[in-house]
Amino acid sequence: MTLRLRDTATLRTATEVRARKSDGALMSVDRMMIRTVNGLSQFYRRGLRLSASPDSASGFGMNRTGPIYTNTVQVAVEGGTAPYTYSWMPSSGIFVNSPTSAATSFGGNPPAIAGEIDGSATCTVTDSNGLSQSVTVPINIYRESGA
Repeated sequence: MTLRLRDTATLRTATEVRARKSDGALMSVDRMMIRTVNGLSQFYRRGLRLSASPDSASGFGMNRTGPIYTNTVQVAVEGGTAPYTYSWMPSSGIFVNSPTSAATSFGGNPPAIAGEIDGSATCTVTDSNGLSQSVTVPINIYRESGA
């Protein structure tokens, strides 16, 4: 297949690329490459790409009772079509403070004396076209034996 583009715009954003098959049906294109004098270069890739910053969460406390909270983690999305929906699912013993937000912190209630919870939370992001992708963040919550 040869794709020829003729456009006077200096920048275009492709949210969905489709090609027509020989039977007339449309199919989604997963990626497109462009050949330059320096070789092949990818310029379009279908789907979502996620990153979490920071890539882990941890919390520390000396209080004997009550929950301990972690730092905030932010999920960044590249690709797809906005708006995006976010859904955080934690492992056992961990709760999510903002389960439908791109940015959240976590909490847990480890045992009273030198307790620890190790787990993770997975954020699934879905774009307006129904494409989805997930990223998992490791979580450590530690309670030091305090006064």
